[in-house]
Amino acid sequence: MTLYTKVEMDDDEATVTLTGYAGQEAVPTLDQLISAVALLPVRRLVFDLERLTALPSAGVRSLLMAHQTAGPGLRIEITGARGAVAETVRLSGFSGVSAPPIALVA
Repeated sequence: MTLYTKVEMDDDEATVTLTGYAGQEAVPTLDQLISAVALLPVRRLVFDLERLTALPSAGVRSLLMAHQTAGPGLRIEITGARGAVAETVRLSGFSGVSAPPIALVA
C-alpha cells in the first residue's frame, strides 16, 4: 500500500492530508514532509488523518517532530484519526504534549 500526501495553505493555516497506508517504510518520507511544513509561516498546522489506514508508532514520532521543529505559537492539531490510527495516536500520548499547543481533535 502507498502513502499519499497533500499540503494546503489558507492564510495562517496549513493542512496536511495523509491518505492510504503509512507503514514503517513511509516514515522517512513523512519525516521530510513534516520537517518542511513545520517551518511554514502559519499559526495552525492540521494533520488530517481521516483517510489514513495505518500509522506505526514511528509515524507518530514523525508528527511529534513537527512540535520540536515548530516556532513558538504554532498550534498543531490531529483530526480525523479513526480505528487503529486513533488508538496509536492516543497511546503515544500525543494530545498531552504542550508548548506549543498540540491537540487531538475528534
